Amino acid sequence: MVVHKQTHSRRRRSRSPVIGRYEASPRKRGRRSKSRTPERRASSRKGRSRDRSSTPEKEGTRKHHRDRYEKPDADWAKATAHKSKEFEDGTVTAREAARKALSNIAASPFAKRLQEARLLSRVKHGTFVLYETNTDPVAHIQHYQQAMFMHEGDDAILCKMFPSSLGKVALAWFHKLGPRSIRGWRQLAEEFTTRFLTSRKVPKTFESLSTMKQEENEQIRDYAKKYWETFNEIESCSEEYAIATFKTGLPVRGELRRSLNKHPVATLAKLMERIEQHARMEEDILREDGRMVAE
Repeated sequence: MVVHKQTHSRRRRSRSPVIGRYEASPRKRGRRSKSRTPERRASSRKGRSRDRSSTPEKEGTRKHHRDRYEKPDADWAKATAHKSKEFEDGTVTAREAARKALSNIAASPFAKRLQEARLLSRVKHGTFVLYETNTDPVAHIQHYQQAMFMHEGDDAILCKMFPSSLGKVALAWFHKLGPRSIRGWRQLAEEFTTRFLTSRKVPKTFESLSTMKQEENEQIRDYAKKYWETFNEIESCSEEYAIATFKTGLPVRGELRRSLNKHPVATLAKLMERIEQHARMEEDILREDGRMVAE
């Protein structure tokens, strides 16, 4: 048994110090053999602190991280405190003012019948033109009804889709309507037209046509264009009146007026044909005169 122990101990001493498959280095063996005393721990901490000493490169990296994560938070807190101080009005804070504004928007101006009506998953409609306060509200209602012609008679769809056709100012007016104050599409259209009636263009009267005159050096085509634009804005104007006022506005000695006196026309279509003939003749004469002057 003794010989066996010696042989075993010799074998242990002859084996190379291997950890797993890899041989341990003398440096690691040496470190493991040393005891970790408090003095050695203190000296190791001093060494690590010297390794972590600040350099210009390290200091720049640290400053970048501080500016990235710490400074925005401080700026945000400062800006928030400044804004809340600006919005404070007595006991009303900015949060309360925002809550009140959002509650006004959330309150629907439609009656319960309209509000609870179920809409189709996809409402088909034409292209909306956003209403601005400098345009005619009646014309906007006409355009909206034309875009929603597939849903004519459906008050729920007409009312709920109407805010999508309003601009910034008109949409703010819509959200200020009283809760459940709108009971149908006709009432909403009347409220809208009444509110923005001052933006409606004043329709032209018959006097607008009777006072129109062809100015000196104004071509026939320009005068006719101006006349027809005014004529189209007048409701229920007869053709006889339009022909008479157009002829009255022409120069007394003008070729077109002489032609109309000699060969009167009975319809607006005939009048337009006569105007086109004389307008081309006038343009040819002016073109020839321009060539003579250029030569």
